Amino acid sequence: MDIFRKAERKSVLTFFLIGLAHLVLLSSCSDEEFENTMQPSKDAINIQEDTLQLAIKALELSNIPSKVTDEALLLGVYTADTIGTTKGSILMQFASSGRITLPNEISNDSLYMRINFTGGNYTDESLLLQFSIKKMKQSLNYRTSYSNDMDVSAYVDDEVVISKTIKIDTTTSYIDIPLSGIKAEFRDKIKNSQSTFESDDEFLKYFPGLYIEAGNASTALINVTSATMYYSYTYKNNIGTEIEYSTSFPANKNVRQVNIIEQTPQSIDLGDDFLLLSPGKKSVSLTVPVQAIREKLGITSKNGMAYIEGNKKLAVNSALLKLPVSKIFKTGAPSYMLLVKKTEYENFLETTSMPDNINEILGTFDSDDSTYLFTMKYFIADEMKKESNEDCEFVLIPADVTMNSANTIIGVVHDAKLHAVLMNKKKENPVTLSVVATGW
Repeated sequence: MDIFRKAERKSVLTFFLIGLAHLVLLSSCSDEEFENTMQPSKDAINIQEDTLQLAIKALELSNIPSKVTDEALLLGVYTADTIGTTKGSILMQFASSGRITLPNEISNDSLYMRINFTGGNYTDESLLLQFSIKKMKQSLNYRTSYSNDMDVSAYVDDEVVISKTIKIDTTTSYIDIPLSGIKAEFRDKIKNSQSTFESDDEFLKYFPGLYIEAGNASTALINVTSATMYYSYTYKNNIGTEIEYSTSFPANKNVRQVNIIEQTPQSIDLGDDFLLLSPGKKSVSLTVPVQAIREKLGITSKNGMAYIEGNKKLAVNSALLKLPVSKIFKTGAPSYMLLVKKTEYENFLETTSMPDNINEILGTFDSDDSTYLFTMKYFIADEMKKESNEDCEFVLIPADVTMNSANTIIGVVHDAKLHAVLMNKKKENPVTLSVVATGW
């Protein structure tokens, strides 16, 4: 019996040593030798890569929606060479304050609007902000997406409540605008119809809002972050002490604000450059040469699958689109650009859905070499499965993103702040798409 057990142990040891020898042999092989050992030659991976230049042309964007985001409401006028003049005005609605009960006797009552803002774009050192304010005669629909070049005539009274020119400086963070012309109307409404102020719907029926129209003498374009209307007064309590009281009407996200943008580009020859402007209409379209990609990489499609060399299944390893910028203006470059299929452009503006990397592709700005970079591999993989050879045209949109606390992008909209860059038309610095694909 002991002899059999010794033989069994010897057999196991021999099997272990043979297996270890095989592992040592395999580890000494190169990756290629190992792959060839483990994979039949007919399944060998085939790598194809190519870089193509993309055709670009100037494009006028349309129906740009006015979005309510932080620092997104422009007020004033800014003029610069090449990008011309940008003028920002605001249709502004206010939320109700809740029920207000006025004492029988009040004094020193006032109505004013405070506009808070961060920096902006300035033409000179005087930093003048000229504007006029008119009452709105018709309320905005909360669920309607309004274009930033909408006609305001149906919403605004002709009568001017106040015209004012204010000098600001770079340390200013707010301006107060008296609304004395409508103070008595407000006071009487509070006294006679307290329920008007209990809900936003009732308040907007009475007071649809204000139109703040920038004047052409402005030399500043500020980024409005918030606005609030205040009604304040003084009264005496039961023991004769004077009490100051104020109630507020915020222009918050429960009601609508629409930024009206007028842009007049300078009548100068851009030469070899394209102008990309936000929140304006100047942009470009790019054509991705689908058929050329198929031909250069030897890609065919059948029954919803893509192949290289006829029978090897396609995998797109990478597809990087580089969009170089030739000049950045004082307004700065948008941090993001969005490529949207031209066929999906109108739908995207209405729904502003998150990019799916096929119909909408978000690109980031690389400041080291002034280039926007777009990952196109999901689009290319999807397009190669189709049996159509039609080239695909994309619209380029300056974009702004919203992130959550984990720095994950949760929203993408048209960039509402003023930015301007130039793209060069010359072949020395073209828009390129580099594709690396494999087949197995």
